[in-house]
Amino acid sequence: RDFCLSRGLGDVYKRQFYDHPGDDVVTVRATAIDEDGNVFVVGRARSGPLFDWDFDGLVVKYSASGDLLWAQTYAGEVAQGSDTVWDVTVLEDNSIAITGSLRGLTGTSDAWVARIAP
Repeated sequence: RDFCLSRGLGDVYKRQFYDHPGDDVVTVRATAIDEDGNVFVVGRARSGPLFDWDFDGLVVKYSASGDLLWAQTYAGEVAQGSDTVWDVTVLEDNSIAITGSLRGLTGTSDAWVARIAP
C-alpha cells in the first residue's frame, strides 16, 4: 500500500489506503480539503517496474467519508521522466488548482499549473 488517509470522526478513525498500480512507490507532496470535506492528495507515483525511475504526477480525491472518488496521473512526453504534482489549492468554486513540474532525462525541468473542475 502506498499511503494511508486517516481521519478522526469523533471517537472513530477511518483509514483509507491508496494502492497505486505498478511498483507501489508513491510520494505525497500536499493535501487540501474542500468546503464539502472532500480530501485531495497530490504527489507522484512510479509508473513502471522496479528500478524504472519513470514517475508521473498524481492527484487523488477522497469523499468526506474517506471513500476513493478518483485518481489521475499526469505525465510528460518523455519516458523515464520525473513528473510531480507539488501543491494543490481549493478554489472558491470547489475546483482545484495544482502546480507541478516535468523533468526529462537531460535534467531540465518545466513548471506547469492546471485547474481541475469539481
